[in-house]
Parts: sequence; C-alpha cells; structure tokens
Amino acid sequence: MNEIPQQFCWILMDGIFDRALPNLIYAKISQPADLYTALNRAAPIRSLQSLVPEAQFLHEVGNVDIGKVGVLSQTGSDTAFYVEHTSDLHLVVMYGGSLVVKTAGGTVQLRKNEAGLLPPGYRQSSGRHSLVAITLPPAAVEGAAAAISGRAGTLRIQEGFELRSLKGGPMAGLLQSLLSSLDAVLPLGEGLVGQLMSDDVLLRAAAVLLDPTLLSEEPTDLLRLRERQGRKTFDELIDFIRANLDQPLRLSDLEARSQFSRWALQEAFRQRLNTTPMEWIREQRLQRAMEHLQRAEERVPLKELALRCGYLRLSHFSRDFKKRFGLPPSQVDRL
Repeated sequence: MNEIPQQFCWILMDGIFDRALPNLIYAKISQPADLYTALNRAAPIRSLQSLVPEAQFLHEVGNVDIGKVGVLSQTGSDTAFYVEHTSDLHLVVMYGGSLVVKTAGGTVQLRKNEAGLLPPGYRQSSGRHSLVAITLPPAAVEGAAAAISGRAGTLRIQEGFELRSLKGGPMAGLLQSLLSSLDAVLPLGEGLVGQLMSDDVLLRAAAVLLDPTLLSEEPTDLLRLRERQGRKTFDELIDFIRANLDQPLRLSDLEARSQFSRWALQEAFRQRLNTTPMEWIREQRLQRAMEHLQRAEERVPLKELALRCGYLRLSHFSRDFKKRFGLPPSQVDRL
C-alpha cells in the first residue's frame, strides 16, 4: 500500500470531522509523544497507541480554561488511550466519529451528538472522532449541587459511579448550545471567556446528571421559604446584589449566599418582586446606567459604564439599554 502524503491526510481529516470549536487555537500533532503531552492537560494519560499507520497519525488539539473547568477540543485519527487514574470527572461531547469508553462505572460507545459523564478513576478509550472533553473537579460539582438544593453535602461523588450517557434529548442539546456560545466569544480573548460563567452551567449540568432529583420541587424548599418570609435573609441578598452589580453574579453564588435552594430562590423573587433573579439583576444594572447618564457631572466612556454595570460587552449593554428605555445610551440627555 502506498504511503499517503501527510498534507493530504490533514485535508482528508478536516473534511471528515470538523473541529468542534472552530475559533479555538489548535496545535496540529503528527507524533504520539506530542499528543501524549497535549492531552495530559485534561487527564493524566498513562499511555496511548495509534491504531493507524504512522503516516496517518494526525490530531488537532486546542485548550481553553473557563473559570473552574477546563475545555479540550480534539479531532484525530483512530487512537487508543489509557488513563490509570484521575480524580476529576469528564464530560465528553461528541461532534463526529465515535469513541468507545470503558470506566469502573461501565462501558459505552459515544457517537456524534451524544455525550457522556465519566467518573473519576481509570479510563480506557479508543476511536476516531471530533469531541470536546470538559474537566470537572468533583468539589466544584458537589458545590453546584449544594447551591441548587440549598443544603451542604447533597452530593458526594465516589469513584466508579455509573457512567452517564446522553443519547440525544434536551441536555445534550444544551451542552452543544453552550459550547457554541463559548466558541463565538473565543475571538474576543480568553480573559472574556473566563468571565462568562459558562463553568457554572456546566457544573450544574453535571450535578443534575448525577442526581436528577435536584430539579424536583421538594416540600422542604417551600417550608424553608415560608419560614424566611418577613425575615432579613432576602433583603440582605438584595443589598448584596445592589452592592455588586459590577461583578459577575451567578445563580450558584446567590443560592450559596442566601442558603435558598434553586427552586426557593426563584420562588422568593417571584413572590417578592414578581420576576426572576437574573431579570431583576439586569433591570437594576440598566437603572444604574440610566441614573449615571442623567447626572450633570462628566460622563465616563460608555464602555467603562457598561463594565461598571456588569456588562462585559458594550454591544450587549447598548442592546439591552435600548430595549429597556427605547433609545441608545449615547442619546440620553442630562438633567
């Protein structure tokens, strides 16, 4: 059999499996030793073996960190991997090809548009694929579960838990939609990517995959809410939000600070303010911007004002401001 030129192999690979995150910076890898080094950022690879001839060994790998989690995008030829032990969970989202994964919690074959949550411990996998692997620290997933439920110790992650696979359905679609949004802001720089709080959504998704009852409206939530009505807990949370409108405000942060569960927090805002937490926060940020623009003193640049009001992008700030007040911020007259 004639050897295939490497340049042709790159074109062939790109034609079969598109990169999962096109805007990520990728390294092209043609040697197993280089792939070993690249993948160790996501998990401690004990060994890997190419399952194709040397000239056809071709991979592309890119990485980005978002808050508490790491994201690795990989496209490559048929290869077998062995991880002796990892303390992290990994959420794998497939974009092309297939991947057979064996863990202490079971064996599964993942294909395009499917996803799997892999437990800590050993891993064996093989396949030709395009995927995104998301590294999730167990403590962060447990913290997300506690924030959702309003109770510490809600979830305890053990090695070798049953491997969770998503073959279609809303959760798999949510993950791909979230990663698509992440990819869209990559050209703006990793600094912005890290501030978008996508890690909070990913950690919550992993927690719910491990314990679907977190989404249930438990009677204890309603009891806790009724007990706190008329007390200062909710008012203290409102004061905290108003004092930190320039900072990222995640639902997990609000739940942890107030000790409300996910459902109880939403219900408290509905009963007290007839809105959701994030809608109320957006309204407060826009009102603060309007008040500043109407003052007589010298204005700060709109980009700086957007940052002071919790907006990382001026375009998003201008869009929301115009939608709320009917005119762009640049046209507000001073009093």
